[in-house]
Amino acid sequence: MPAVMHGRRGSIFLTDLFLSILIAILLVPATVISVAVIHDSLRFNEEIQDETGLVQLRQILMISYDIHCDSNTVFFEYQGRDCRLSQVNSHLIIQPGTQIILADIDTCMFEQEGNALILHYERNGQTYRAAITSL
Repeated sequence: MPAVMHGRRGSIFLTDLFLSILIAILLVPATVISVAVIHDSLRFNEEIQDETGLVQLRQILMISYDIHCDSNTVFFEYQGRDCRLSQVNSHLIIQPGTQIILADIDTCMFEQEGNALILHYERNGQTYRAAITSL
């Protein structure tokens, strides 16, 4: 009788082992797909960051005075200080100070269209256009 019990325990152990291996094999593809999806969603999206920066810029310019521009720089008075918005290296920055509005841009240009101030900028060969304030 003890020999039969020992054989039964061994077969239960093998059954559990094979069942565990089968479940692990079935879960591997789902795990790999989940990790791939999470990896893609964690990638930094510059366009979302651009929109956030442009909203902040619009809010600053909305309460600023004496806004005027040339093709490379926007000049304005904000909180009693003379400020300028221009590209420095690869960033669009409000100075004095270093408030970065857009990061990693190749070129930037300002243009007045009617009553609107338009920002044109390029990143990685793709051109973007955004209205930033009314004059």
